[in-house]
Amino acid sequence: MRLLSILTAIVVVAALFLLVFQRDELLGFAGAEPPREEAAESAAAASESTADVDTERVSVVAIKSVASSVDGAVILRGRTEADRQVDVRAEVSGQIVSEPLRKGTFVE
Repeated sequence: MRLLSILTAIVVVAALFLLVFQRDELLGFAGAEPPREEAAESAAAASESTADVDTERVSVVAIKSVASSVDGAVILRGRTEADRQVDVRAEVSGQIVSEPLRKGTFVE
């Protein structure tokens, strides 16, 4: 059972590695190539739209920020109370009449 879990984990890690880091090689192995013509057309359209945006400039107000130290602790004064109260009683009926014994002492 444990061997199956380890093998499953190894397969999942390998699949994630291929999907994240080796995506191009994985698509090439699968026979699916990413569309390169559409990417070139979208890049050309984006450059045309940025040319239109450059003519309409917007003014921006900015300030320089200054570093300041901030205390990392908060000091609070208060009082804590118990969430509930419990009565501790013996689990036997009647009174206990023997003297207290030390921990670990043999009882008859």
